[in-house]
Amino acid sequence: MNDSPVMWLGILIHTLLKPIQIIVDLLSILLGCEQ
Repeated sequence: MNDSPVMWLGILIHTLLKPIQIIVDLLSILLGCEQ
């Protein structure tokens, strides 16, 4: 078993950044439409 905390931290960050990136993209589209 190679369950190092660094690997889990990387997976956690990757999992959290994906929805954040989608939200940022949606916000940029909405802000672009308002201008």
